[in-house]
Amino acid sequence: MTAGGTIITELLNSYSYSSQGRSGNGGTISLNADTVKLNIREFPYIEQLQINTFSVGTNDSGKGGDVNITTNNLSNAEILTLSSNSESGQVTIENKSRGNLLLND
Repeated sequence: MTAGGTIITELLNSYSYSSQGRSGNGGTISLNADTVKLNIREFPYIEQLQINTFSVGTNDSGKGGDVNITTNNLSNAEILTLSSNSESGQVTIENKSRGNLLLND
């Protein structure tokens, strides 16, 4: 997802699931915006921006998906990448400009 200014959301999920065999890799989530933040007004019961990508299967499942964030400001976010039978995906957070990257909890 790319935005010129701000991405405001509450939940991003990407996954692969199989109840009877091998699941593939969790999907890649990519965000590119000046600011990425939680939409508090829309969902006041959610306390953090949730970014989840995972792979769940019975055996030989793929890895958890990758999360790539390019921004100047990331606030109040929880990032989960997980696999039931393999490795987690890679999380990359990069500064959009040559200025300071601001990470807030």
